[in-house]
Amino acid sequence: MDIEGYEYFALKGASKLLASQPTMILEYNCKRINFVGLSNSHFKGLLGNLYDCYEILKKNEVEDFFALEPFHFDKDVSTDLLCIPKLLANTLPCEGSKLKKALAID
Repeated sequence: MDIEGYEYFALKGASKLLASQPTMILEYNCKRINFVGLSNSHFKGLLGNLYDCYEILKKNEVEDFFALEPFHFDKDVSTDLLCIPKLLANTLPCEGSKLKKALAID
């Protein structure tokens, strides 16, 4: 989802969608989020109990390899987030504090 800082409002209005806990990829741009009057704590309050969120770190775009680093809504960045329902997130392989996996999402 990439709607220029209004992701929070779209998710807030999609309570039925969030109740079904789909895996989501969101653009997270703190400058845009702040521009619309929101902060990290708004997203943490909305997603923190339902999802484990990971910053998608592009390691090698040629080979489509990405690293996932836990994201706790505690830093001001512009990035993409993978949000995985908490129960599903526990099944991903771990290496230290980072999750590493080539992603193939339908």
